[in-house]
Order: sequence, then structure tokens, then C-alpha cells
Amino acid sequence: MILFFKVVMSYSAKMLLTMALVSFVHCIVEEEPAPSTGRGGGGGEEEEGSPGGARGSSTGSSSMFGYVPFTNADTLGHYYPSTYCDITPLKVDSKEFDKRCGPASDPKWPCFSHNGESTMQMVTVEPWTSPLNMSDEIVLKDDQAMEFTLRNATDEFTIEYATARYPKFRFYGYEPTTGCYKIHLSGTEHGRIHVTLTEDGDAEIDTKNVRETGKRLCSKWIYIGTRWRDTITTMAEDDGRGI
Repeated sequence: MILFFKVVMSYSAKMLLTMALVSFVHCIVEEEPAPSTGRGGGGGEEEEGSPGGARGSSTGSSSMFGYVPFTNADTLGHYYPSTYCDITPLKVDSKEFDKRCGPASDPKWPCFSHNGESTMQMVTVEPWTSPLNMSDEIVLKDDQAMEFTLRNATDEFTIEYATARYPKFRFYGYEPTTGCYKIHLSGTEHGRIHVTLTEDGDAEIDTKNVRETGKRLCSKWIYIGTRWRDTITTMAEDDGRGI
């Protein structure tokens, strides 16, 4: 009986250790490349000390830019049943959102929404070319976290969608005189992301058959959609349209 108890306790300890290790492995992320000045006008030279989109690449990044390194909560602090790393706390500010995206707002100010089941509830938002706290720069319309805008339209940033297998959306190169900007999308082996100009429109940019793609757009509103890939497909690495 004592031997059986020891075996059970040993097995339980191993299971707990395995679960902990899985959680830690989940938080290991490869460093993202720095912005490029090549095709697409990738936002200029990176400033010294800028994160360059490298999530988790330094010990100070989490406290400096407002990430939550390991959490069971979404971007608004609500409980989430699965654990994710580096989720960015975000804030609802309906008044400021309406100033930028309401009926009387500047038609050249960029506003963002989502289609399908995609939202900003489980995302990592990182500055790209300047050391910004994106928790302060992103303005959510409401706690559904589907619509958002920027406190400053010139902010350049990346969104990574954790629950959609980590595809990425990047916004950069905003032109105040035209209202145009550049979008770069990065798909993953299991995660797809696309952008439309209307909620139910055809995709203007899509990672369906390519891992990296992008385009210059001049629409006040764009809609971001993410999904798991139906099957593991053979994808081209880059179609030459992005950064």
C-alpha cells in the first residue's frame, strides 16, 4: 500500500512538472527582425533602445511597455481559461474613440474593426519603430474589443493574435495628407490573417497562400480577420508586396 502511494505521488509530481514546463515553453518567443528601410518604406531607422517589435527579447521589456508576461486574463483583465504570454492590457475610451472614428471624425484618421470572431481580447500589441506604451496608444470603442483606433495616427505597431495561432498585423507609414498607410500581414503554419475594406468584403490582403504580404491602403476603416488554417498548406514565403 505504501509502495502504491509512493508511485502515485511520484507520478503526480511528474505530471505537475510537465505541465509547468509546457507553460514555460509556451512563453519562449523568437526575436522579431528590426524594421527595414527596404521596399515598402518600412518605417525608417530603428532608434537606439527601441524594441523593434522584439517581444520578450529583454528583461525590461515587460515592465517598460506594459506587457503581462504570464496571465489567465484577456487584454481587459477578464478571466480567460487558457494561459498566454505577453498579453497587452488595453483600455476602453468611447469618448476618444468617437472623436476619431465617429460620424463627425476626420475622414483620413485610420480606424480598425474585426470580422468573424476576431477581436482584440487576446493580443500582444507592440510598438515597431518608437518606444511606445501601446496600452496607452490603442483606444478601444467598448469592452467587446472589436473596434479600435490610435491615440496618434502616426503610431507604428504590430498586433499578434494569440488565440488564432499567432498571425501578425502591422500598421506603418501613415500619411496625414492623404490618409493612406501601409499594412503588412504575417501568417503562420496554422494561423491565417486577412484584411478587408468592409465587414463582408473580399480580402484586400490575405495570407491564404503566402506567409508574408502587404499593401498600401487609403481607407478610413479596415477590417481584420483571423482564423486557424483548415489544413497545413504549402505557402510561398513572401509575395514581395509587404515590407
